[in-house]
Amino acid sequence: MSCDGLGADVDYDNLIKNSVVDEYGVVYDSNYRYILACNNKEIKKYKIKKSTIGIYQFAFFSAKQLSEIDLSNVKLIGNKAFSACEKLESIHGGEFIEFIGEEAFSFTAIKKVSLPITLKRMHYGVFMCCKNLEEVIDKSCLHEIAGGTFQNCNSLHSVKLNDEVCVLGRMTFAHCTSLTNFILPPNIRKLGELCFLKCSFNEIVLPKSLVAMDYSPFCGCTGLKIDSKSPFFYANKQFLLGYNKTRLISYLLDETNIVVPGTVKSILGYSLCNKTKALSIFLPDSVECIGHWAFRYAKADSVNFPKSVRFVKSSFDYNGSIKRYLISTAQRNLLLGSKAYGTVIEEY
Repeated sequence: MSCDGLGADVDYDNLIKNSVVDEYGVVYDSNYRYILACNNKEIKKYKIKKSTIGIYQFAFFSAKQLSEIDLSNVKLIGNKAFSACEKLESIHGGEFIEFIGEEAFSFTAIKKVSLPITLKRMHYGVFMCCKNLEEVIDKSCLHEIAGGTFQNCNSLHSVKLNDEVCVLGRMTFAHCTSLTNFILPPNIRKLGELCFLKCSFNEIVLPKSLVAMDYSPFCGCTGLKIDSKSPFFYANKQFLLGYNKTRLISYLLDETNIVVPGTVKSILGYSLCNKTKALSIFLPDSVECIGHWAFRYAKADSVNFPKSVRFVKSSFDYNGSIKRYLISTAQRNLLLGSKAYGTVIEEY
């Protein structure tokens, strides 16, 4: 099939040449094994043929009146197959699904998701922007929940992932603002960049199994209490630190003066952003590296760059309202390519 992952041995062009259209305007291959498209954008309810195992990418895309679908024998669902079906609330069956393509159910009205035990692979953003989604139960054996899977599901409040999940991808639960409780799977090993951006839970436990984090998984989770059982990460009321307390991963409060610990050598990407009350951000002489968008949207009267800083990666982009950066003359070349948007850069 095509790049949507439904099998390279299937020739789409040949299927469409020999396709048939049923009485509802749904287009099948001649053997009724695959749904290729839906010509009826006014379709409201549909039960897929018993012989059908796959649904091609964009097949029901933007069928805005579709509210109910029966996927009883389907195994394969292509990219954006049901995306933008704004009224799609009820999904029946689905217990044999093995593959779900990118954004397959994004921008739908689904309220509850149950991932079946048969599921082997799920791509980026499958349920992103499902504003009515409230509950997720994962019965699969997936080892990774792909990036953006539940991004912007702002009604989501209950999530139970399977115990085999090892990786949460980039922005997996970003902007799930109703998610007040979350338990990381016991075998989790890695949290992706901005994984829980602006989620609302008050506390979380990092299991012993956790060994890696990308940029600031808890960005915007102000007041979050982190209990770290992992020997690779340290957390107190203010900071989440990694690698022997030398890497600043996230700042957890919203105070007027932020003083970074003297053990920190690297300020990782996004780690000091979205802080609305800060009057100053003080970096110690130990800091050597400042990562991508470290100060994005941060607000402060000043940020000092100690002479120890040797590398800066686009930290100023979209910085918000930081008024002044203090740098040494020798650091001028570090700032080439960074955008300060009116911020004063003073040399000392």
